Amino acid sequence: MQIGSSLGSETVNPTRNLFPCENLRSRLRQRLDFLEDVGLDSVEISPDGLNLIKDGILDKKEASSLLDILASYDFSYVVHAPMRTSLASPTLLEISEKIVRSCIDFSNLIDASVLTMHSGYTLSQDRLSEPRALRILVGSLAQCAAYATEKGVSIGIENGDMGATHICRRTDKLVEVAKNTGKNNVGITLDFSHLYISANYYMFDFMDAIKVALPYMIHSHLSDNFGKFDPVSPATHDLVLGYGAMHLPIGWGCIPYRDVVKTIKKDYRGIYLLEFSRYAEYYHEAIEKLKGFFI
Repeated sequence: MQIGSSLGSETVNPTRNLFPCENLRSRLRQRLDFLEDVGLDSVEISPDGLNLIKDGILDKKEASSLLDILASYDFSYVVHAPMRTSLASPTLLEISEKIVRSCIDFSNLIDASVLTMHSGYTLSQDRLSEPRALRILVGSLAQCAAYATEKGVSIGIENGDMGATHICRRTDKLVEVAKNTGKNNVGITLDFSHLYISANYYMFDFMDAIKVALPYMIHSHLSDNFGKFDPVSPATHDLVLGYGAMHLPIGWGCIPYRDVVKTIKKDYRGIYLLEFSRYAEYYHEAIEKLKGFFI
């Protein structure tokens, strides 16, 4: 069992840093040192959090300059595409394809086997139905996956959150997308936090949805929540009210992770990636709790 963590958006804040490159390297090392001390095996990196993608293009010189830092640790790495990327939106399709290819190049550079990208969303000006958006996603994803094959990278499509126009909140839709690409290197990154909120909101069975996704799972995101949504704005994340997929440490919310682990542990061989860097001081507690579910 491999347990990992997202690197966290706090790695770099270019709007505040007076010397971004210097601070970036310092913060990156500090963050990786911390994750190493915690005892994690893997790290998920967002290249946009390291200022590596500019107008859709990977800054290869800057990325290569960070490679020595990443290579000095024993982590295995996975990559997460920028959140605003959407291969389902005609408005964003051209720039999103450039971004995904840049993320594939970055994944290849740091020897990351999996690139996660959200299933995407549509904009009001797109004016298209979800079935049409899914067809656009499948077609574009298939082209990106062909490029990823050349680089030795697999793509994990992550189930959407509660944004009003996000698609693939149900795992049967994710499976449909993965199958219809016709590519062996396309699978599912299952975010249990997103799925738990969606299951409560759309009234489908959480555990059954996991079983549907399991044969296609190549990566996973673990965090906790209370399974509640804001009746006014379902995308709201509010700890005080308990609303949304807040990415809380395991055990803080209501997601039945003991049942989740029992369901997937025999067949799932990917990383159990903890996605609550905002509460990083609770990693030790969450790791021990997660390990306990395997006993």
